[in-house]
Amino acid sequence: MNHYIIGIGGVGKSAKDICKEGILTESKDLALKAKFYFTIAFGINYMKERKFVWESLIKDGTKIPKNIIGGWVSPQAKIGKGNIILNNSTVAHSTEIMDNNFIGYNTDIDHNVLIRNHNYISPGVTICSYVKIGDLNMIGAGATIIPEVKIGYNCVIGAGAVVLRDIKDYEVVIGNPARRLSKMEQIRFNWPKYPQLSEIEPTIRELLTTGQVTNGKYVKVFEERVAEFCGSKYGIGTSSCSSGLNILLSTLPKGTEVIIPALTFVATYEAVKWNNLNPVIVDVNESGLIDVESVEKSIGNKASAVLAVNLYAQDAYSKELHDLCAEKKIKLFFDSAPLFQEKFFKGDAQVLSFGPTKVLATLGEAGMILTNSEELFNTLKLKRTHGHSGNLLSEVFGTNARQSEIMAIVGLEQLKGIKEQMDERLKIYEKFKNLLKDFDCLPVSSKSIKEFVILTEFRDELEKYLNDNGISTKRYYPSLNMVPTVEEKAETPVADQIASRCLALPFHLFLDDTQITYICDKVNEFFKNKK
Repeated sequence: MNHYIIGIGGVGKSAKDICKEGILTESKDLALKAKFYFTIAFGINYMKERKFVWESLIKDGTKIPKNIIGGWVSPQAKIGKGNIILNNSTVAHSTEIMDNNFIGYNTDIDHNVLIRNHNYISPGVTICSYVKIGDLNMIGAGATIIPEVKIGYNCVIGAGAVVLRDIKDYEVVIGNPARRLSKMEQIRFNWPKYPQLSEIEPTIRELLTTGQVTNGKYVKVFEERVAEFCGSKYGIGTSSCSSGLNILLSTLPKGTEVIIPALTFVATYEAVKWNNLNPVIVDVNESGLIDVESVEKSIGNKASAVLAVNLYAQDAYSKELHDLCAEKKIKLFFDSAPLFQEKFFKGDAQVLSFGPTKVLATLGEAGMILTNSEELFNTLKLKRTHGHSGNLLSEVFGTNARQSEIMAIVGLEQLKGIKEQMDERLKIYEKFKNLLKDFDCLPVSSKSIKEFVILTEFRDELEKYLNDNGISTKRYYPSLNMVPTVEEKAETPVADQIASRCLALPFHLFLDDTQITYICDKVNEFFKNKK
């Protein structure tokens, strides 16, 4: 049975409003008499926004019919759900229209056509036989697509265009014959999920009134909540993870050695050098974490600490590493910029990052040092404020590493839903793993996923292929041997091999199933073409 929605559209009218105010009817005669027939067409010309609105309607419990069909559809055509096909349109036999597509008035779709999901096809379009249309595309009014053409992902075809060739992902084409105008925005590598303004606005207004913008009451509460979540006694909020590393390592004797892994962001190395300490660079294991055997071989008389890195959101702590540091009477610190996890604290201190690429992202840069040592806690509190407690008489050598109240306010709001966000990240990770199960990937395992990294000897070629197909990537991470500013080089074959093969794919909470599938399809397509 066909269904029809009669509603009043127009500027400022949301699809949800139309659904609530409109009349759902099975009578075509009644629908044809309505002045605003099929105004359920959303009035939105951007496919991702249409997809978001449609899914929001379903999530909010709005009752929507399986399909709204006003045109003629062949009994031999296959129609999915959530489609809107307006009157005077035709769909021929052996054609498949999947889910949540909008097809405007007077559109003709020939036989053996495939139209995937969330496409917007304007009135008067002609789609010839054996055409394949991907996801999230927009086709302008009066366009013609000749037989056997393939339309990719998130493309725009201008009104009146005559498409004679395949259209690649993210292309914008216009004219007769259709010519490429540009490419759409790529799939973003990272996209932090921040609180709504309404959730933090009252607190920020209070902050503007009081004028207490750093190290105030919200920083103190944030420190306590993060320490409790991570399983440490104390938290010291800092302006960034780098500033936290700097003041932590400043507690070590000058001129001593700090052992660090070769596979890490250069900030780990820089914190050692800024404090006139000597970095000893060691290799990693196959998971990218510091190798305990390499650490043991590198500990000399001048060693004062091991600074391990929780790379790829993996916990670098091990009993063997802990016992080794205890035996040698040196500190065990962790650069935990990549990892934020419940009750994971171990060692003498861990330094967190709350930057925009992290699991818990504040509105900018922020960090925190975790420790169980009251003495270290008190020392670091002084060091982050130039060594004084408010009287300007510095007791220890320090710097400005204070955390702003705004960062703490956003961080506190983020903490409220952090477990749900971590669960969502894990689901996205599992989707990538399932679709790329034939490839070596990192992290090997983690409860708090920050990124998804694929390892391949064809890394550079894959990177170019994905970038050309609208997918942003990053090389996470070069080994320290590859960084020009690193003076000390070391024999670290495992780290160098991972660094030469690693490519991080887009990973964030705004990725939808269509985008994840598209990314993985492109990876698989690349390797299929390599055979």
